Amino acid sequence: MKKRLLALLLCLVMVIGLVPFALAEGEGAKTTVHFDMHDGPQITNKVIDREAVVGEVTVPDWEGHIFAGWYTDANYSAEWNVKDWKAPNQDNFWLHAKWVENSYKIVFNANGGQGTMPDQTFVYSDVGTLLPFNAFTKADATFVGWGVAASATEKEYSNGCYIYATDVAKNNTPDANGQYVLTLYAVWASNNATPSVTITYKPSAESKTTMVETADAAGKHTPVSFPATWSAPAGKKFAGKWQDASGKQYRVGTEYTFTANTMLYPVYENDTNATIYKVTYEDYDLWRTMVKEFNVDTDITIDPKGGKVSYKIGTAAATQITTKDTVFVKGDITLDGVARTGYTFEGWNYDETTRTFSAVWMKPKYDVTFYCYNHRETETVSLLKYWAIKIDPNGGIYSGAKWFLLRDDCTIADPTRTGYKFYGWGIDDSV
Repeated sequence: MKKRLLALLLCLVMVIGLVPFALAEGEGAKTTVHFDMHDGPQITNKVIDREAVVGEVTVPDWEGHIFAGWYTDANYSAEWNVKDWKAPNQDNFWLHAKWVENSYKIVFNANGGQGTMPDQTFVYSDVGTLLPFNAFTKADATFVGWGVAASATEKEYSNGCYIYATDVAKNNTPDANGQYVLTLYAVWASNNATPSVTITYKPSAESKTTMVETADAAGKHTPVSFPATWSAPAGKKFAGKWQDASGKQYRVGTEYTFTANTMLYPVYENDTNATIYKVTYEDYDLWRTMVKEFNVDTDITIDPKGGKVSYKIGTAAATQITTKDTVFVKGDITLDGVARTGYTFEGWNYDETTRTFSAVWMKPKYDVTFYCYNHRETETVSLLKYWAIKIDPNGGIYSGAKWFLLRDDCTIADPTRTGYKFYGWGIDDSV
């Protein structure tokens, strides 16, 4: 009896001693979750407790693809819910990212015409596709091209042209399956339409000022008088008639028939009674003293552009202004810059259209902002004014000026290049 009792006590001691050892062995065990991104952007492994949920996983964007979930096998037969399902009790656990390549569908709309055309589809890796030639017809109309709206009157895509995936995706949102849909509408030109004829008036060939009139359906139009807001050149006055580029003249108040769009310029004659005065100023673009002549009482505008400037009429004392002012020419005028904190006066710009003299001020340095290739971030550098900037898009398309002198703060926009991703601008300050 004593031997049995002793044996029982020994067994109990062994069990009690083994339990803490077993618990200690499982305590703090981890599972490494491996993410197979299947050609997509890579992410790092994640270490979790045994039989814990994987939790939220941030998946980077992959251009031209949509992330379609996690799976436990490379054939995507078993989907896995990382937010709710517990990982198996093992050292390593693999999850496979499923991606759906973006697809693009082009739908053709006859837009009032007759006939059918099948949809055209392609995928992101195709880059683009050739549009089929138009198969629609419309009575008394000629096919012009394709537009992106039913109301389009001008083509955006030509018959049989190449269209890129980026064109289809532009201003568009993919569906749940990653497909972009673009509807192209046939643009028609009526064979019976009578084109309207416009007559455009300009005070001079150099002026930006225009006044547009439309002839009637028969092309008839009566030339108008010289607008009161326009100003004749110094010593001249409007002669009551207009002329086109060929020299043909059109008298005010007389009806003419125009068969095509026409630009008309005033015919001026000498005004023997005109009193002429001069405005003297330093021209910013030409870098020299310039003189403009005006008939007496012509109104001009002087804009200090944030600084203080002065103008002097005849022998009168100079007048200083800090805000835009309208001045009537009643004597010779001299313009000058006075001061602007942190800037130097560089001269004047003259706008012939509005008869405005605008002061030009410049800082010693200006900021140039761009996305830097080396640092992979947006950077700003300060350069001296008039620094020559040359932009080389290196095979891409850049919408801004490719060479300019630094005269203001500027931002260098990102270029585009079909089939490529822009990684930043490099700097070569040796040229």
